[in-house]
Amino acid sequence: MLKSPLQVLFGLTLCVWVTIAIIYSSFLFTWETHYPDGLNPPTWRTGLVLLLLVAITQWASFLVFRRKIALRVLFGLFLCTAFSYLLTYSSLSDSWETQSPDGSYSITWRSSVVLLLLIAVTQWVSFWTFRRRIALQIFCGMASCIAIAALLFHSNYAFTWEHRNYEGLTWRSDVVIFLFLSMTQALSFLAFRWIKLRKQKLSVCG
Repeated sequence: MLKSPLQVLFGLTLCVWVTIAIIYSSFLFTWETHYPDGLNPPTWRTGLVLLLLVAITQWASFLVFRRKIALRVLFGLFLCTAFSYLLTYSSLSDSWETQSPDGSYSITWRSSVVLLLLIAVTQWVSFWTFRRRIALQIFCGMASCIAIAALLFHSNYAFTWEHRNYEGLTWRSDVVIFLFLSMTQALSFLAFRWIKLRKQKLSVCG
């Protein structure tokens, strides 16, 4: 009785995640009619796409629960979201897109390809970490990295490592993000190692 509500909730979570991914990709409103003024207001086609998206994600949720891989898929989506967030604060952000004369970047099919590759890689990493039984360590390290990065990037110390006379992100931001990832993952593994040794010591003493 408990599995059915969890399946529905997991399917809705997938639907929301995929919807957000579509919003930040080149697939947004590609099914709508494009007018000469550049507008493409949502019509019944958008409603149909949403219904199909709900149906597909609910079916995917049923399949995932049947294969007993829900946690692996959910952890992969978390990794994909975390890396997408970190990419927005690195010099790699929009590096695959062509810069317009006004200095802006448009979202094209390249961003969609990068997103699909990121989903595939993070899902593979998720399944690998569960097989090696290190998913919890990776999760704690990544969550700590995101929390620290969010606090830093929204503080007065944000991007103090970049030159003030340069508008944009450079390799220095990439180094800072890499250091965050390395330190938080190392601390996470060390903490879990200490807890394991502590339990072993207490069991011996007991």
